[in-house]
Amino acid sequence: IYGQLTLRYASRYEIQYLLELCGFELEALYGDFEGGAYPGYGEQVWVARKV
Repeated sequence: IYGQLTLRYASRYEIQYLLELCGFELEALYGDFEGGAYPGYGEQVWVARKV
């Protein structure tokens, strides 16, 4: 099955704002799946919870 998928980049602050609009609170932002610090660029692992 093939289909079209449109992706777009979003900044860290845009994602955080959208999470808050949907009723979530950011608990942590990591730079990898081992819980490493997010250096401000590159891949991101977000942990959020519904409030």
